[in-house]
Amino acid sequence: MIGLMVMSRAAARGGVFEPEQLEILQRVFDQACIDRGYPRTGLDAEELASMILRLFHRGIMSEASLTVALDKESRKTPPPTGHPGPA
Repeated sequence: MIGLMVMSRAAARGGVFEPEQLEILQRVFDQACIDRGYPRTGLDAEELASMILRLFHRGIMSEASLTVALDKESRKTPPPTGHPGPA
C-alpha cells in the first residue's frame, strides 16, 4: 500500500490516468523495486516512479514494453543514493 502512495503521488504530478493504466504502472513499479532491491518508499522509489511515468508519457504503455524500456533507461542513468543498480 505504501508503494501505491509513492506511485500515486508521482502519477498525480504526471497527469490523469485510467484505472487500467494505473494498474500497469503500479505493477511495473512494484516489480522494478523488487528487481533493484529498493524499498517502495523514499527517494529511490520516487525517482523510479518518475522514470516510469516519463516512459509512459513517451508512449511506452504496455507492461512488458515499460519493463524493457525501464531497464534500458536505468543502465543510462546512475543509480540513486548508492544502489549498485541492475546487473
